[in-house]
Amino acid sequence: MKRTLNKIVLFSLTIALLLCCGFPALADGPSPCTQCILGIRPDILPFYEQNGWDISPENHNNIIDNWCGIDPVGCCAAKFDCRAKCELCDPPNICTQCILDIRPDILPFYEQNGWDISPENQDNIIDNWCGIDPVGCGEARSNCDADCDPDDGEIPRAEKWDFPVGNSTSCDGWWVALGLGQDNGNLKGHLGEDWNRWGGSSDEGEPVRAAANGRVHTVDTGPGSWLDVVIIEHVVPGISEHIYSFYGHLLKYNDAHNNYVSEGEDVSKGQQIGTIGSFADRGYTLSPHLHFEIKNQTALDNEFGIGGGYSGKSNDYNCEEDYYDPSDGIDGNRYYHPTRFIESRKVGGPSCGPDKSSFVKDLTLPDGVVICSDQQTRWKGWRLKNTCFNRPWIWSTTEGYRAVRISHENWPESPEDFVPFPSPQGSLEPLTVCPGQEGDLYVELDVLPSAEGTYKATYKLEGPSGTFGTEFWVKIVVVDCGGSPSGPDIYLPTK
Repeated sequence: MKRTLNKIVLFSLTIALLLCCGFPALADGPSPCTQCILGIRPDILPFYEQNGWDISPENHNNIIDNWCGIDPVGCCAAKFDCRAKCELCDPPNICTQCILDIRPDILPFYEQNGWDISPENQDNIIDNWCGIDPVGCGEARSNCDADCDPDDGEIPRAEKWDFPVGNSTSCDGWWVALGLGQDNGNLKGHLGEDWNRWGGSSDEGEPVRAAANGRVHTVDTGPGSWLDVVIIEHVVPGISEHIYSFYGHLLKYNDAHNNYVSEGEDVSKGQQIGTIGSFADRGYTLSPHLHFEIKNQTALDNEFGIGGGYSGKSNDYNCEEDYYDPSDGIDGNRYYHPTRFIESRKVGGPSCGPDKSSFVKDLTLPDGVVICSDQQTRWKGWRLKNTCFNRPWIWSTTEGYRAVRISHENWPESPEDFVPFPSPQGSLEPLTVCPGQEGDLYVELDVLPSAEGTYKATYKLEGPSGTFGTEFWVKIVVVDCGGSPSGPDIYLPTK
């Protein structure tokens, strides 16, 4: 007998909410990580097949293991893209990668001498080699000048980033109360993120730390509610222009009234640069918090100083990009999504804070709707809102989001535990639901209970950190209509 709820499909009139990454692998088949990597790197299997490898599913794990040994940098990049399914590796820094590209003899030499040559240890290998062969190291670094010795006035390179508050590698206990591009009443287009601690306690006096290595550009007292402001200049591998991290609503000095940092001073990731200040000192009743921005040189210059924290343009942010440009008639402003920027470059640790979702409304089959026992396929639809402004990841298939059944009442057979792979008619491309946006989720009830009674099945969303958000459910009352529907509440046509 078919299960009662055995087909769950995502369908959207405006934007699809895709929550699942696919069918689980067979016991002897490829792992979820392998499946994801092969999905984003379709060139791998043909290459191995051309070289005589068995490319049946049972051998896919071996192929990926071999490929990761041959191309560790590409492997680490693929694992990051598949981070909902794969354990991340810590790739070598950009200077190490360049040196190993032009000196392919180094890793085999160290491997022959018993060294671990995995990507996580390659920085150590280059450090050791430079101590043994300083002349060769100097030549290699000279050839990799753009990656190893950029012409930036020796500003410390910001290769790894951490969160500026809380436990810096995880920011546990903190969340983003107002995200990038959001509106706050009459204030339109927030240019950063406002960070608060969970639990409603005051954040006043909490330490604020440099998110990455850099040089202090500004230490100043801002107008209005800015209190004190610190701006740090960064040289970020892979970004041609300098990047600036902005920390607002601070107290810049310690108990001895000495500034934590000074303009022109080089700072290290995690170094304290101030504390969260009190708005009461300026006559404001706002709750203490950190206003945190990451932006480029153009955005900094166009603000003519500290800036106002808002662009004046409402909802002008595409969350599928890494930044947005809110300027009118000025090209080149880049305000990066702070949490995503840090997550993609951080040292390690769990994602920042819990996912959040809220139930908006029922789209079909409201609670307690009466359905005839002789009527088959029905669609139950919900509208849900992504309220997790503190996450770098939007709800999407590639990030592992899905709906899971957490309970059911009176269904004659236990329904499926989770949403299967979403592909209505095999044609819907994976879409996403961004923070602050709403998405529609539909459940197909292709075999309804035949016995009269009340039936309910309850779901929650699930992401990389587990289930989260408000519960949502389908609750129907089945009656015997005697083969003749008797009214609009009794007979609901299929979707």
